[in-house]
Amino acid sequence: YNISIKPLVDRYGSTTVAVWVYVITMIGLLVVAIPDLARLSADQLPPRVWPNLFYSGVLSCGLGFLAESYAIRALGPTRMSSYSNFTPIVAAAAGIAVLGESISLGVLAGGALTLIGVVLVRRNTYLRLPPAPVRAPAQSTLPLRAE
Repeated sequence: YNISIKPLVDRYGSTTVAVWVYVITMIGLLVVAIPDLARLSADQLPPRVWPNLFYSGVLSCGLGFLAESYAIRALGPTRMSSYSNFTPIVAAAAGIAVLGESISLGVLAGGALTLIGVVLVRRNTYLRLPPAPVRAPAQSTLPLRAE
């Protein structure tokens, strides 16, 4: 996905592509959710749930698509993909901080392995393009005029 979307981001800009990806994704999810939405009643969706819907639908997804498109343009699809591995680390940290979940050996090991993987990808010289050779200015083959 990231590699295929890179030409679109370069051509139309990250904001435009992010908005279209968000709209297309939303339409696809609405089509899949229509049977459940048709059975949904007002008492199943109390007003206290609306902020959660706004957060998950607009803030996290919408801003996430914007950030992802910008990162694809600025970093390239390969480097940006390595940063998407931080999602479980952020989720685990939020679970610990907000929900009071315990820190386990598995969480620490997974976080450490994720960080090591991202650092290895960032420092891997095989993933970088070699620098362009510096060319000397071309010599003119035109005869010099005698003055």
